[in-house]
Amino acid sequence: MTKIIEFNHRGEKIRSVAIFSFEHAECSVMVMPYIHKDELGNTIVITRKDHDWISEAPIAREYRLTYLNILNELDLLVIENDTLKNLLSASILN
Repeated sequence: MTKIIEFNHRGEKIRSVAIFSFEHAECSVMVMPYIHKDELGNTIVITRKDHDWISEAPIAREYRLTYLNILNELDLLVIENDTLKNLLSASILN
C-alpha cells in the first residue's frame, strides 16, 4: 500500500511518500520525504511489530519530535488498514 503522509518538521508541514508492506503481524514502512533529505535522510525504514515501532537506524535526538509526528501518522494509517481488513472479513463471513 502506498500513501502520501503529512507531518511536521521544525514547524513546517512536510509531505512524504509512505510505502507499507504487511506480513503476518508485522508492518514495514519506507518513508521518503520530498524535502529536508539532508536532515531526515532519503528513506526512513520503520517496522511495526507487536504494536511497537522500531527504526532500522538510530534517530538523532534533535529530530525525535519529527519522528514521533511520522509515527503518529503511520499509526493512524495502520489502524485504518486493520479496521478495513476486519470489516471486509466480517462482510465476507456474513
